[in-house]
Amino acid sequence: MDSLTLLISPAYAPFTGALLAVIVILTVEVSLTALAGSGLSDLLDSLVDIQSLPDSSFTNWLLVKELPLLIVICSLLASFGICGLLLQGVMTHALSLPLPTGLVVGLSLLGALAAVRTMGKALSGLKLVHSAAVSPASFIGQRVTLNSPQASQGYAGAASFIDRFGATHTLMVEPTLPDVTYTAGEVLTVAERVSIALYRVSK
Repeated sequence: MDSLTLLISPAYAPFTGALLAVIVILTVEVSLTALAGSGLSDLLDSLVDIQSLPDSSFTNWLLVKELPLLIVICSLLASFGICGLLLQGVMTHALSLPLPTGLVVGLSLLGALAAVRTMGKALSGLKLVHSAAVSPASFIGQRVTLNSPQASQGYAGAASFIDRFGATHTLMVEPTLPDVTYTAGEVLTVAERVSIALYRVSK
């Protein structure tokens, strides 16, 4: 059996797929950032505020509450894929057949969680954890520029700003007042967060 056929066989496919997903995610992130100035990382961080989860939550155990969510996802996928391929490869070489896929998936998931926790611990020790993560809660008070032709209540528009780390964030915004419409190019102040993806702004 050649290498490609082996990698896409049922015993290896979940782990090969995880590594391919990392490549696709990183390619999309780089492409969007280069073309639009804002990638998947900004979108995920605006949709999901990891820092707001309680300290007793699983994310706290992983030590990744203040890392960009995209880094966490890619680290989990990459660790899962590498663990699975290595384990299946070693066992296939030793036993001349792979282990049951479900067993290796479980073991690889545990290995991936351990790897991500180790990464979080290492970054905490290096005091790098706070270097680039920006909580959506900190968007309140930011001055943003409306990019869409217009924005009114019920018809949100896209607005963006650059944070102190040089990262561009794109938000969906609408006016705080129902009878107000803002147009492209206006600079507005983020007043409140309505939902995970929507903010209200004012002049």
